[in-house]
Amino acid sequence: MKGKPWTYEEEKELRRLVKSGVSVSLIATTMAKTADSIVKKCSRLGLEVVDGEKFSNPTTSRVEVPTKLLTVEQALLCLRGAMKGLERMGIDKTEILRMRSLVQVSKIYLEKFAEYLDYRRIEREVVELRKEVAGLRNEAEKDAKTRDR
Repeated sequence: MKGKPWTYEEEKELRRLVKSGVSVSLIATTMAKTADSIVKKCSRLGLEVVDGEKFSNPTTSRVEVPTKLLTVEQALLCLRGAMKGLERMGIDKTEILRMRSLVQVSKIYLEKFAEYLDYRRIEREVVELRKEVAGLRNEAEKDAKTRDR
């Protein structure tokens, strides 16, 4: 079974995400497509994508699992701090890598947080409802004009 065709904008976004080193699963989530469709499209476009599922995290046992989620503001402040740190002159390579990791983690956290709250689904529903309401208004206006004649 074939899905809907990719738009030029979607292909452009896919290229940007792949170039940024984003994993297949995160690209799929970001673009609201299946991981399989991402892999196939990358293959057709000659793009090499990071398969995050193949990598293990040996430090997982040392990571403290928080009981509460960070707010969006807290994640953005972390991101801002890392970005500001990267602007400093004379920082060593290890510190640069650490700050880049913070930027990536903050970015992913914000994306996952948005998914958690399901903003995208709500926004789509609102857009659809607005279109429906606009259509109903148009119909009501046409009916009113017809009755006035």
